[in-house]
Amino acid sequence: MISIRLRLPILALITLVVSATRTEQPLDAAVPSDQVGVYAWIQKVEFTPDAATARSVKIHGAFAVAQGRNGNYYRSPIWGVLAFHVDAEQADKCRKQWSDLAAVAGTGQIIGFGFRYRQENVRVLAAGAKLKTTTFHTGMGIRKVRNANYGPVMQLRHFPRPISPLLGAKVTAAGGRRPEQSIEFTCETCIASDESIRYLFEFEQKNGDIRGSQPLAARDGRTNWSTTIVLTPGEEVKWRVRVIAKDLTSAPVATGSFVPVEEKR
Repeated sequence: MISIRLRLPILALITLVVSATRTEQPLDAAVPSDQVGVYAWIQKVEFTPDAATARSVKIHGAFAVAQGRNGNYYRSPIWGVLAFHVDAEQADKCRKQWSDLAAVAGTGQIIGFGFRYRQENVRVLAAGAKLKTTTFHTGMGIRKVRNANYGPVMQLRHFPRPISPLLGAKVTAAGGRRPEQSIEFTCETCIASDESIRYLFEFEQKNGDIRGSQPLAARDGRTNWSTTIVLTPGEEVKWRVRVIAKDLTSAPVATGSFVPVEEKR
């Protein structure tokens, strides 16, 4: 385990670019001919009430959404949920596209959908948040992305998914004379399969210090980092993970957090 402070240029840059509060950041200017509203790595699709007669849908995964006036740039990927309701004038077409999205869920295929000029109300929300649907725009249809080097696509391909510990997990603060305790951070590996890919974990303490891991290789689709930390009941711990690799100049940072509870005696 290593201890790192914000004075290191690379970590200072990470802190400025991606905050631990899930603030969305501009990623890449949209190519003028690119009409896609959302690039996505989809995990799961939920229909209400069912696929054949769906009035609304929840799409779980990682998303790079077109933002700005006329959707002229894409924001950094965020893990969460998109919630849509049918466009009354194109209900059957919406349902067909939703079924196509469900068909690629969990496959690792990056897809594009929506219409970049009509994304003003599309927001990625946390999985447990109260969801408000917005109209689904069918745009140019569902696109399976082939160009792995295109800005938002490359970012999604190098975007790990935090697994644990996350909000809602029961993590007990040891307390007592030896408050420092062992904890394991875990992420699901990214889509990209470059052998040079390594994972860097970091967590931030209340005093502003950042502690981080050495570059770690993936094992069986996951990467783990075990370290020691002093936990205080009720005090949120923010952590993040990103990848580094040969010839990779930048990669998004995936964030997680949890709140320890007091140990019962």
